[in-house]
Amino acid sequence: MSGSATPTSARQCSAIGDFDSRRPGDRRRTWGARSAMIAAVASMLAVLLVACGGVPSGDVATVGGVPITKARFDQYLRQMLGAKATLPHPGTQAYGLEVSEVMSPLVQQQVVLNAASKLKVTVSGSQVQEQLAQMAASEGGTQKLFAAAQQAGIGASQLAGYVKQELLTQAVYQKVVGKYAPTDAQLLAYYRSHKTQYRQPESRTVRHVLVKTRAQALRVRAMLLAKPSNANWSKAAKRYSLDKATKDKGGSLGAITPGEMVAPFNKAAFSLPLDVISQPVHSIYGWHILEVTASTPARVTSFAAAETSIKSALVAQRWQYWLTWTQKGVKIVYAAGYNPAQLTASPSPSPSRSVTPRSSPPSPSPSASL
Repeated sequence: MSGSATPTSARQCSAIGDFDSRRPGDRRRTWGARSAMIAAVASMLAVLLVACGGVPSGDVATVGGVPITKARFDQYLRQMLGAKATLPHPGTQAYGLEVSEVMSPLVQQQVVLNAASKLKVTVSGSQVQEQLAQMAASEGGTQKLFAAAQQAGIGASQLAGYVKQELLTQAVYQKVVGKYAPTDAQLLAYYRSHKTQYRQPESRTVRHVLVKTRAQALRVRAMLLAKPSNANWSKAAKRYSLDKATKDKGGSLGAITPGEMVAPFNKAAFSLPLDVISQPVHSIYGWHILEVTASTPARVTSFAAAETSIKSALVAQRWQYWLTWTQKGVKIVYAAGYNPAQLTASPSPSPSRSVTPRSSPPSPSPSASL
């Protein structure tokens, strides 16, 4: 809806504030007639609130004039957190992140659903029932399907509604990207512009024991040299290592790549031959005894091997561009406390502290949206 209101809409907006001051209607009306009148007025007020840029009571946002209800938001939040999870306290940064993680996809979903009618995309009741039947078959029957949904707090009618929304989303997706086929030139250009994505550096699987002094490190080394078995590494790490993250894993750091560890450790890890127990290595954390148990050389994924994944990335990119462009053209209004941009905004720095400007982060790689 455009920002400039017509004289009629302006009168309607001002009338919202005057409603309570109006005198009651004819007291001879029946209660049934009054209830119908109240319901009609409430419906009219909800429409007027949207038209005036507000969000009706009981809703968390409007997307192109279509409300997202608090009940729908709560349902998605429960699904995301799990039935037994406790929501962080309102007003905290953790709470803002949780709400944002629900609101952003909900708004995006409504943008797609709103676009369905413009694209003349529909889903029939029979399609919904067919999808429900397939879901029931995978769950072991209709009763088990509805029981699983009930555990998640979803009733039968809600489940059918969610299925319809998903089918509509899939249909819109196919309408937008269904006939799109990247050219060979586009595929190659993507590969060349994402070279680092297809280069895997050398990696080494390393285990270590971290102690405080060089003397302790030499004693641990002697113990491991005498019996360099996995069991003895596990015993040494559990008994002596200061590294809490690895002491219960036989000292294993898993696979590491160059530059991932502090410089002295990195140098030793990438110069040691396989299955050789090192001399004590000193770092800012203490003294390490380490061993390289496996090595994978650096490699480059060829264009031929990457071609299928590149096609998927370009299709996903096309969908994301359409989604972003479409969402920018839709008026989105949030109820207080539900705007993701506000919920995830960093707190303003103290005026007494200087802040070094940061450059804009790089654009993320395209990822599948469905």
